[in-house]
Amino acid sequence: MSRRTFLPLEEKVVPSSELASGGVYDVFIKNSSWVWIAEGGLTAPQAPANEQRAFRKTWTNTNPAKVPITATMIATVDNYYALYINGILLQAPGASELWDVPFVFTFPLSSDTTVFAIRAINGDENTNDANAAGLRVAARISFSDGTSHWVFTGQDQTWKTKKLFEEGWEQPEFDDRDWEPVVLMPQSAYTSELGETYGHQQKLLPSTSAGAPSTGSSVGAASAGMLVGIFLLTAVLTAIITLLITRRRARNKYPDVRVQIM
Repeated sequence: MSRRTFLPLEEKVVPSSELASGGVYDVFIKNSSWVWIAEGGLTAPQAPANEQRAFRKTWTNTNPAKVPITATMIATVDNYYALYINGILLQAPGASELWDVPFVFTFPLSSDTTVFAIRAINGDENTNDANAAGLRVAARISFSDGTSHWVFTGQDQTWKTKKLFEEGWEQPEFDDRDWEPVVLMPQSAYTSELGETYGHQQKLLPSTSAGAPSTGSSVGAASAGMLVGIFLLTAVLTAIITLLITRRRARNKYPDVRVQIM
């Protein structure tokens, strides 16, 4: 069975509860921080223009008594980004996005492990000079018992990043042990007040699963090719063994008859 690679989104108005105290937007503003990768030779939050960086965060449920069912996430990047959840694309990058108008995503969960992967682009077609870059995220993991857990940038050192990243970096099984932790950006460098320009946009995934982070749900082209090769090799070896047995039996029965293997 092939792995799902994209989930369609339905755009709706953000519920007022998410804008109130304790809601996802409130936690985003009060608790999350701008982060990025350490750019050698540049003073934070400056980063090379028109370059991209990869970010990953793996959240694992450590309480077997709790069952994660949904996540609500608010995110923004200076300048724009692609968002993957457990290797599934939720948001494709769009150069027309505004970094001070964050999007809210709601999506179901079907596993005790959720991998957030973001490809952040510091893109500015008006300049090739270094300029401010940053990533900011807050996500609420909701459990079936009505409780929740928060994940956000700046919370700890488990948000990881890489300048040059390999193919498959967004997949949940990808090994990111050599990635470096993100660094906090000077929060005062982002002068725009997010609350004044927030577009109240929400994108919902009401009925599809984000998928479990497991390699068992898919067989890629390389794996399929390997399986075909194994089957062919097995068939060839079986044929050779059969011929050798036939040859030996023929020699025993007819000592003067030679059996030639073509």
